[in-house]
Amino acid sequence: MSRLRFVSDALDRAGAVLLRGVIAGLGWVPHRSGLAAVRLLADCAFALGLRRRVLIGNLDHVFGERLSAREKRRIARSAMRNLFMTVFEMLRASSPRAASEVAGYMTLDPPELAHSMSADEPGLMAAVAHSGNVDLCGLRWAQSYSRPISVVMKPLKSERFTALLVEARERYGFGVLRTKDAG
Repeated sequence: MSRLRFVSDALDRAGAVLLRGVIAGLGWVPHRSGLAAVRLLADCAFALGLRRRVLIGNLDHVFGERLSAREKRRIARSAMRNLFMTVFEMLRASSPRAASEVAGYMTLDPPELAHSMSADEPGLMAAVAHSGNVDLCGLRWAQSYSRPISVVMKPLKSERFTALLVEARERYGFGVLRTKDAG
């Protein structure tokens, strides 16, 4: 094994162990307190300029002059908060200790559509382009309706992190269908 491959594998292994520790620790964090702390962390990251230029640049691209600079900044800050809170909730939901609590904070709107979809046989299948709110809503779905849900996913480049994500999704109650490779 080459030295670079050895170092890469060691970092991958250490990252997976660290992530498992973070998930276990977040299982003990009260949900509302954790969200408040993560919102503050997101605001600090935004104030420090982390990804702010990218967020505002994307808003400039989409909205041009139709929105003021102040409004774009407000939306960008809100997007940063949403990203941080989604990651927090996904990590917390990956802890068996906290999954039900996290699901309890999710809502499926409009409820009539969720009820209608839950009545369809044989269940629901979601092909998602990313993790995030889709996973969290699926967690709520699985706990609210006790109906099957499957997710099609492309494996990540790291087999260890793929295994962690599959493990979390299976714990949520999802069936996980993998595409052939991370290519």
